[in-house]
Amino acid sequence: MMSTELFGPLEHAETLVSHITHEMIYDVCVNLPKAKMIIEALTSTPNSFVTVANSVIKARCGANRIQGCVVNLPRKITTLTTKDVDNIFTKNIGPDSIKTALVVIAYASKTKRLLNPSRMSEVEDEHFGALEQQLKQSLLLSKKDYILLKMGPETHKINGVIQPKGHCKCDFVFTYDDAEVIFMSHKDYKGGYLANSFQQFSGITDQSLGEYSEHHEVKAFVKDVGEILAHKDWDGFKKAPQGLHFARRVQDVELCNAAIFGRDVKNGFGRNNVHTLLQGEIVLAKTRSWYELSCSGDSLLNPELRKDNFIPEHYQPNFVARRQRNRTQIFNEARFMIMADHRCTKYGIPELEKEMMNLGDYTK
Repeated sequence: MMSTELFGPLEHAETLVSHITHEMIYDVCVNLPKAKMIIEALTSTPNSFVTVANSVIKARCGANRIQGCVVNLPRKITTLTTKDVDNIFTKNIGPDSIKTALVVIAYASKTKRLLNPSRMSEVEDEHFGALEQQLKQSLLLSKKDYILLKMGPETHKINGVIQPKGHCKCDFVFTYDDAEVIFMSHKDYKGGYLANSFQQFSGITDQSLGEYSEHHEVKAFVKDVGEILAHKDWDGFKKAPQGLHFARRVQDVELCNAAIFGRDVKNGFGRNNVHTLLQGEIVLAKTRSWYELSCSGDSLLNPELRKDNFIPEHYQPNFVARRQRNRTQIFNEARFMIMADHRCTKYGIPELEKEMMNLGDYTK
């Protein structure tokens, strides 16, 4: 449930380092002690992670920075291009601090240790704190060291709740004696139309979608956007009109579920296949001998728990490509994501097919 701008540095950095191999990381660590120190600290510190902001990266453990593991950058990371990265690694052009930052980000990406330092974290922490307090009060009222939480047809023992670190689909996890039991994705709710309150379900990268990033619908959307951009001669999105977007409804149900509930949708519940998506204030309320979750916004239950694939119309996932300055995702100044249908409607995002039909050499 992170805001648009704040995904910028992180996702841009991931694109820049996508071709950096383990061998390249090792070679840099041999010559740059700072890079070696940070990666060794990440390796030896349980639950450590890396945050990426525009001008600084930090290795952290929980709320605390790992001592000495901060890299201040001489320029914003969103101003770097893939050509800059090639020059840094092949021609050794550029300051050591940028090379150090890139290999640390690459290592963190490969080991699933990247975390977005979002301004939304304060809002999310507030929701987490409220949920944690409700659970504590419920446990005090219980005559046992757990309560029962009903999720679809299943009932689970829970006695704790955590916020997982790193890049994953879930925001909150209910636990039982430290074992992770119930996984939840949380979205903001600002009132009005529910799907307008949050930016997106997912990106289209491997980190967001896993094997589904190679899905034929993903590839077709990218290809068709590329045809339009080439036809318009816009240098990617760079010369396109400000605010330009293109959208296409996602058709494959399994791909929709992967975008909403997580990339491991076929592999059992976990941090990347959540039980439920919840919007707004979360309420933990007792019903008979068990508890259930509700929220002030909308909620979606994983299809594995309801044995159908119904998705409300306003929540239907859409591929979206848009212009975003200082980004290079496949095309110059481009960003790709999967967004709820009603948010597309709100912003009047045109359907890609209408643009494709305007190309003289295009046949369906």
